[in-house]
Amino acid sequence: MKSVITCDMEGVIETINEDGVKLFGYSKEELIGKKRVSLFSPGEIVIQNVGMWLSNAIKHGEYNTKTYFLNKNGKKFNVRIRITPTFAKGKNNPQTGYCGVSVPIEEEVMVPIRFSTIFIKWAFAITRGGFTSASLFPIFAV
Repeated sequence: MKSVITCDMEGVIETINEDGVKLFGYSKEELIGKKRVSLFSPGEIVIQNVGMWLSNAIKHGEYNTKTYFLNKNGKKFNVRIRITPTFAKGKNNPQTGYCGVSVPIEEEVMVPIRFSTIFIKWAFAITRGGFTSASLFPIFAV
C-alpha cells in the first residue's frame, strides 16, 4: 500500500490516491479542497517538525523520514514518508505545493517532542479557546 497525496503551498489537499483513502479512512470528497494535510498528524509533530521537513524537501529536492499518522478513527499507524516539492509546469517555474508518498511500516516510530513544543501548543490552544481562557492566561503566567 502506498498513499500519494498532493497539496498546495498552504497544505490544502489537492489529490489523494485510492491507497490514501483506504489508509486514512476519509473519502476524497471529505478531503480535496477542504482539509489540510496536517489533519493526519498530531499537533506536536506539525509544530516541531513539518516546517523543517518542507524546508529540506525544497533545499534537497526531497525529504525522507519515518513518522506516524492518525486515521479518521484516531488510530495511529507508522509510515516511511517521502516529501517532494511540486511545480505546475516544470522545475523552472514557481513551486505550487508538495507531494507526500507514505508507505506503512511495522516498525514502531517514536517522534520525540521537546518541552518547548508542548508549551507552544498549550499556549496556542489557550489563545484559541475564546475570550475567557485567553483572559485567564496572564493570571497563571504571573
